[in-house]
Amino acid sequence: MDLNKIKELGKALSNSYRVKIIKICSESHNITEIKKKLGFSYKTTYNHVRVLEKAGLVKTEIKINER
Repeated sequence: MDLNKIKELGKALSNSYRVKIIKICSESHNITEIKKKLGFSYKTTYNHVRVLEKAGLVKTEIKINER
């Protein structure tokens, strides 16, 4: 593992909300559910999830609701 990857992991895990998001991800599978459980705005939740994804700790995908 290179130094940059270690830095990304450290940054991702240094925030207690991101650690909570990892735990919630084992139960919930979308940002709206995570947002509700944390009481954050969508944008704040999304930003935290992006940091976790960049560090390789969570994986996201976009699903479009078809009506």
